[in-house]
Amino acid sequence: MDRLQIIGAPQSPLVWAVRMAAVEKGLDAEFVGGRPHTPEILAIQPFGKIPVMRHGDFTLGESRAIALYLDAQSDDAKLVPRDPRAAARVEEWIMHFHTEFVPVMLLRYIVPYFFPAGPGGAPDRTVIDAALPALEKLIGILDRQLDGRDFIAGDYSLADIFFAPTLHYANALPEAARMIAAHPRVAAWLA
Repeated sequence: MDRLQIIGAPQSPLVWAVRMAAVEKGLDAEFVGGRPHTPEILAIQPFGKIPVMRHGDFTLGESRAIALYLDAQSDDAKLVPRDPRAAARVEEWIMHFHTEFVPVMLLRYIVPYFFPAGPGGAPDRTVIDAALPALEKLIGILDRQLDGRDFIAGDYSLADIFFAPTLHYANALPEAARMIAAHPRVAAWLA
């Protein structure tokens, strides 16, 4: 079979997560730079989102689907447990990441800092400040989930892989860094 390619902007936290999954699985994957909404991306992902994947004549969009495909490529270093309950717990936290954390932490907090759209090209403080209460709540929920655990859903899994890049970027920003520091389990997990 042809070499596996993961295509997207390397600084994207979702591309980063998929790349982490490939590395954890020990897969011989080629990482190809690609921007969202370009013809190459749109040919695979109809909404123009990154990452996308090509493996021979098989293409796939959506980070979660790609990560699950990568995990299925070998039985080494399973990123989703075989036990149905443990697998369901990992899936639960992956869904929490995509449905709760991405809209607040990534889209309403990180993106306004990294792609400023405020007056004079500054970060839009109205958007950022409005996201802070929800961001604090999310970090608190994650801190409670990590109580008595080293990893989010039991053993190291795709749940940890999806959360890590986004929390890394959030921790580089002032408000989230203070929030993470105030939640010792999240801070220890991120470290």
